[in-house]
Amino acid sequence: MTQTLAFPLDPEPVLPATDSGVHGPGCYDADGKLRCGWPERHEESFTERAPSPPDQPVAAARSKREILDRLLTSLIVALGVVAVGVGILVFVANLHFQTVTSGSMRPTVSPGDVAVTQAVPVASLRVGDVIVFFPPGNGTEPVMHRIVSLNNGVITTRGDANNVDDPWQATLSGTTAYRMVAVVPFIGWLTELQRPALVVAGLLVGLMILLELRKGVRGRTTKARSEPQP
Repeated sequence: MTQTLAFPLDPEPVLPATDSGVHGPGCYDADGKLRCGWPERHEESFTERAPSPPDQPVAAARSKREILDRLLTSLIVALGVVAVGVGILVFVANLHFQTVTSGSMRPTVSPGDVAVTQAVPVASLRVGDVIVFFPPGNGTEPVMHRIVSLNNGVITTRGDANNVDDPWQATLSGTTAYRMVAVVPFIGWLTELQRPALVVAGLLVGLMILLELRKGVRGRTTKARSEPQP
């Protein structure tokens, strides 16, 4: 008589009811004891949840404020570069600026425009050039007219808006004369408002500095409030 021996099979691991199917079969020992502490590391179907986005209105307002700050900074830098460039050009090219108050050179130059003149050698002047000079008998007010004739340093001039030549002939003396090289329209009135303009510019600069200081103080205060207290 043959006797068949039966060996008990290893019991299936008993999964806790609360964790059943969450940690995966590899996370339990033979007694059903949980060995894994992080189910998301062993469950293939697990997908990490992305952090919740910040409040949309707050994020949009912060983004707009950052864009405006960058634009303002870029504008200030650009204005500074332009100012430095103009200063270097004026110094190197020996340029001068004169506000036009008369309409005798219309349409070339109108009242309120700024005429840009450059110091040039007298020998380089030609008929057709617009120059700034002091006419004979009037040594206080300079005149800016066009040369219509030039003979041995004696010039006849006329304003573009006039039908006849000026009633004088001027003799060019010295080695340098001022010839018009450019016209900047509509900003001549600023020369009449130099002091108020400087005051306004100073106030604006002061206001910008105060705003930047206030922004820095507010940022430090917000950071201090957000930090945990010991």
